[in-house]
Amino acid sequence: MKKASIFTLQHDEDFFLPIWIKYYRQHFNPEDMYILAHNPTELSEKILKESESIGINVERLYTYEIFDHDWLNDTVHSTRIKLLKDYEYVIYTDCDEIIFPVGKSLKEFMDEAHEDAYRCFGFNVIENNIARENRMDKTLISKIPLIYGYGYHDSIPSFPISENLNLYHLHKLNYEKAWQRSLRLAAEKWNHLSLSTDMAQQNRIIDENKFKTFFYEENNELMPIPDDFKKILELIYNDNPINSTSS
Repeated sequence: MKKASIFTLQHDEDFFLPIWIKYYRQHFNPEDMYILAHNPTELSEKILKESESIGINVERLYTYEIFDHDWLNDTVHSTRIKLLKDYEYVIYTDCDEIIFPVGKSLKEFMDEAHEDAYRCFGFNVIENNIARENRMDKTLISKIPLIYGYGYHDSIPSFPISENLNLYHLHKLNYEKAWQRSLRLAAEKWNHLSLSTDMAQQNRIIDENKFKTFFYEENNELMPIPDDFKKILELIYNDNPINSTSS
C-alpha cells in the first residue's frame, strides 16, 4: 500500500487548477494525483489533457446541474473510500486550496503522518495578504472515511485543529479572476436546494459592488503573507506550464 494520494473535484477552474497541479506535483508523483472534472468544457479541457500527458489521473464526470451539493459530497466521499483501498492516506482539497505545513514540506509531513486524520488551520489569501478564517479549518487529510457537510468545512468524525498545518484558500488571490469566475459560475445550472438556501452564494455574485464588499470584507484583519508561503506562491502563481516542478 502506498503512503498518500491527493484528489480534487472541480468544474472548469482554468485559473486555479494549474496552480493546484504545480504545487502538489512538488509533493506527489503524478500517478498519485487525481482530478475529477465534472462537466468540463473547452475552458479546462486543454489543462486536463496536459495533466493526463504527465501521468496525472483524470476522470470526467457529467451531471445535469453543475452545482448539486449532495452529488458533490457523495462523489468526494466515494472517491476517498475507493482510494483508501490503495493508499494509507487520502487528501481531498478544492483546487483553490493549498495545504502548507509549518517548518516542513507537505511530503515530509505525510511521510511522518500517523494520526487518523488532520484538520488544517485555515486562512484566506486576499491579494498580497492573508486573513484568519475559522470556516477554512478543514479536515482534508485522512486515513479513514469522512462524512462531510456542505463545503467540506465540517466532518464526521470531527478532529482538533493541527495548528502547524496551514490551509491557504486562494479564492481571493486575484480580484479580476475572482470577479470573472463569479460571473461565469452564476450563469451555470444550480440545483433548487442551492438556490433556495443561498448555498455557496459567494460563487455567483453578479453585482460588482456586492462582489467588492465580499472580496474585501476581511480587510480589517489582514496580515502579510508569511515569507515561506510567499516564496511558494511566487513559484506557482506564474505562467509556467503545468509540468514545471521545483528544482
